[in-house]
This record gives sequence, C-alpha cells and structure tokens, in this order.
Amino acid sequence: MDNGAVKHNAGERINALAEQVLTQEDGLLGRHHIVPNAVQTQMLTSHVRAMAHRSITGEPLPEVDASLFDEISAESMALAWVKARKWRQA
Repeated sequence: MDNGAVKHNAGERINALAEQVLTQEDGLLGRHHIVPNAVQTQMLTSHVRAMAHRSITGEPLPEVDASLFDEISAESMALAWVKARKWRQA
C-alpha cells in the first residue's frame, strides 16, 4: 500500500503549523524590538520546523544535555517562557 498521500498530507500540516508559529514569532520579536540576524533567523526557522514535525508526527525529543542552556540570557528564557505559555493556551 502506498502511503504517499498520507506523507504528503503530514508534510502540508507540518509546513502550515511551522508557518503559523513563525508568523507568531515574528510578531513577538517585533513587539520586543528584536531584529535577528540571518543566522539567528535560519536557526529559529529550523528549530520551529523541527518542533512542528515532532508535533505532527509524535516523534519524541532526543535527550539533551541541560548545560547547553547555561549561556542563554535571562531575557531570552523569559521570552521562551511567554511563548510556551501562549502556545499551551492556544
């Protein structure tokens, strides 16, 4: 049996979700007068697309070393917290 149609539909759903979140992120960054550079934009886009993929497919997060987050600023963590709360409320 060919599951091409199912995979295509999942791909469309992933892209739609990623675009929706990226639009919200643009608004959040703008409200805080944050203008990411090209590398930051590429990293954010990649991260959001991976999150959308996991959300649609149910794929779990890989294990992560918590020390990777030690150098993230308090302001960045606060923005992430605001975004996570809004995401859960939607």
